[in-house]
Formats: sequence, C-alpha cells, structure tokens
Amino acid sequence: MTLMVAALLADIHHAAAAAQIDVPALLRAVEARRIEYGVAGVGLTLVSRERVLWTGGLGVTDWNRPVPVSADTLFRVGSITKAFTALALLLLEDRGRLRLDDPVERTIGPGHYASRWETEAPVTLAQLLEHTAGLHDLTRTQFSHSDAKPLTLEEALRVEPDTRILAWKPGLHAVYSNIGYGLAGRALERAASERYEDFIGREFLAPLGMVDSGFFLDGRAATALATGYDTDARSVLPYWNMLYRPFGGLNATPRDMAAFVQLLMNHGRHDNRQLIPAEAVARMLTPRTSLAARNGLTFGYGLGIYQSFRRGVRFYGHGGDGDGYLAHFAYDPSSGLGYFVVINVFRGDALRAIRREIESAIVEQGVRTPSPAVTPASLPLEALELLAGRYELAAWRFPWTTEAERTAQAIEIRRDGNRLVTVSADGSRTALIPVTGHRFRRENEPDATSAFVYDEGMLYFQEDESYVRVSH
Repeated sequence: MTLMVAALLADIHHAAAAAQIDVPALLRAVEARRIEYGVAGVGLTLVSRERVLWTGGLGVTDWNRPVPVSADTLFRVGSITKAFTALALLLLEDRGRLRLDDPVERTIGPGHYASRWETEAPVTLAQLLEHTAGLHDLTRTQFSHSDAKPLTLEEALRVEPDTRILAWKPGLHAVYSNIGYGLAGRALERAASERYEDFIGREFLAPLGMVDSGFFLDGRAATALATGYDTDARSVLPYWNMLYRPFGGLNATPRDMAAFVQLLMNHGRHDNRQLIPAEAVARMLTPRTSLAARNGLTFGYGLGIYQSFRRGVRFYGHGGDGDGYLAHFAYDPSSGLGYFVVINVFRGDALRAIRREIESAIVEQGVRTPSPAVTPASLPLEALELLAGRYELAAWRFPWTTEAERTAQAIEIRRDGNRLVTVSADGSRTALIPVTGHRFRRENEPDATSAFVYDEGMLYFQEDESYVRVSH
C-alpha cells in the first residue's frame, strides 16, 4: 500500500461521525438563489462518508406542470459522466484488461485519429482521460449531432473522422476535449467486450443502488426527467442524444448520486464492499500527464476529477452540462462532507451562486480548519526576471477559435518588486506567489496551481490555460 493511499484511508475515520452542517439554513440559502436566478428546480444531495445528510429538491420540474422536485427526480448530469468512465477504465486496468499508460491504439486499433507524433509519443488512455492527448474538442457539427435513435460508439466515431487530428504533441498541454472520452469509451468497450452502458450499469449503477440512473430516454426516464430550460429559464431545450455518451450521457437522480459521491469519499468502498481499489480512486485525484504535472504540479485535472479551492479548502469533483441542465459534485476529504447539485436551466451564474452557498457551508461548518497556505519561496530578482515576458495561448479548446480570439487572451507576466504579476488584456493584475523555483500560487490559493516549464527550448506557463512565451 502506498503512502498516499494509506493517508487517504486514514481520513475515513477523521471526524465522520461529528461532521455537522446546518441543513435548514443551507436549504434557505439555496432556495433564495433559486428564486433570485429564476431557476425552475434544484436537485440537491448532502452526504458525509457514513450517511446521507439530506437529499431532495427545491422548486418544480416543469413550469407548465409544476411537480415539486424530489430526491427521485431525474436530471441530465452531463460531464459528471466522465468520472464514471474513468473509474470503469481503472477497474479494467486492475483486472489486467488494459493499461492506462499504454498506447491507446493497442486497445482500439489504428485509424481513430491522426497524429504526426505517433511514433515518438503515442496517445495513451491516461492522456485521453486527463485531456492531454493533443485533441481539440468536438466540432460544431459533432456538438449538435442528435439522432432520434442513439448511435453506438462505433457508429459515432464514423461522424467526421477526419477532424480528429492532434493539434499538439501528446502529454504537453491540458485542453478539455470531449473527443478524448469518446475514444476512451470505445477502448472500454473493446477491453470489456461489451457495450459501454452495460458495463457501467453492471459494475457501478447496480452495486451502488442507482436504480433510476441510465443513459437513454426510455422507460421511467421518459416521464421522470425534469424539463431542461435555456439561459432565459423559460425556453425548453429538447433532449440531446449526444454523440459520445461516455463524455456526458448519464441521467441520474439526487438520491442515486449520493451513493456515487460517497464511493469516492470512501476510497472505492460501498456497503462494506471494495467496488474499486483505493489506489485507483487515489489515481483519479492528481494529474500526471501534462507538462506541468510531470514537473511536480499536483493541482489540476486528474482522471475524470478536478480540484478547486473554496476559501482555502480543497474540493475534488466535476461539473456537468446537459443542455438545459447544469450539475456539479464535489467533496472535501478533510471534513468528510460532500454534495451533488443540479439545476434544470442553462445558467452558469445560477449554479455558481448555489455552489458557493453549499461549499461555504461545508467550509464553515465542517469539523476542521482550512489548511494554511504554503510558505512562499524566496526567489532572487534575476530568477523572476527570467520568467517575465509576453505569453500567448499555446493550446485552445475549440477548433473554430480564431487568431484574434487567441491574441485577446494573451497575458503579460511582469516582475513587480520581489514578486511576479500576470496582467491580462483588460489590465487586471494578479500576483503570482512562488512556492518553488517554478511553481506558483495565487493569493486566494493555499497551494501551487501553476507552473513555468521549459520544453524543447520554449517556456510555458500552465494553469487553467496553457501559455507559451513569445517575447521576453
């Protein structure tokens, strides 16, 4: 057992029984945000490691048929599906059916993408899951693709196959790409010799008791699904049979999602059974395949899980967009508290406001104190000067992004006394606090969240975006 896993297992017993949260006060705060933003319905689950603290809903499933949202209301959870996909591949790796660090072509065969780096740097499954394979995201045609009869993954991968061309060398930049999870889902099918949805259902949904969750609008789902609304909170968005279900096709209820969040919080255990090895869950939490990750940055997007901070407290989770629905789950290992929340309107500001209420309650009422920020490193002025310059986007998500749009996102990194600051195109300035000689954090972050790394003569600055220095 690794030291990391031993430490993760040790916190199962830390404060679980004593974890408290003022649920009535939180529900009042969430309801106030729901009304403020005109959201029809909110599904919410709050959990500790050992029990469900609350699961249910606020508001209605449909403005025209105002049925109250309940713990059993079905919602689309979008890219939260990626965490299930990553877990499934980790389970297959544990069973010896594949290896995440092997070239993906060993599993899916050739011809699924084009790469001029394939000989020197073949794409791996881990890179697909961490968004470091060098792929742009879906084209507009692929995003809007919706057959009345959902396509199989094999059929879906025949749609615009010539657009799957690597834009950057694999293992260099982290750029969010739903295509990667389509390929990863196909690898799962080939390794498991069965349909993606069947494997997820048998290995995770059934053991977790997620009896109302699934990937298709059939059976109970056809009547139990809350209506999804556009940004105006009134225009109905039709159900979208997305091209690759492994990136975002799951439909789930707040009650069902409680078990999934607890599975992660308990390091793969559910109902006294180890569904997936603790080491596999630990692997999900920390990125390894980007340039920054290979040079020591532990913050970022792991395998279907990413990290965020709320008032100095680190949360692990993932968000989801289901066109008409926005969802998020996250948990704080130090307090043993977690949540799942979903709204049936495509308004990011509304979900962010509701998440702020939930996570703030966990931070304030969880039985622990936030970790202190790491002690800043003291770097000589000449070391800071070596990192200064103009940086432009080195990689970008959407294939239709224009040069003008990329230029507009350029930043200046300047030395300001004994520190660095980033200056965006609108003039806003943010300090970079050194943690080591090449890893930095922002003032509201307790640990390093960005890194400067040289590669093949180029200096990159990687955080949420990846930049390359173009002038010094």
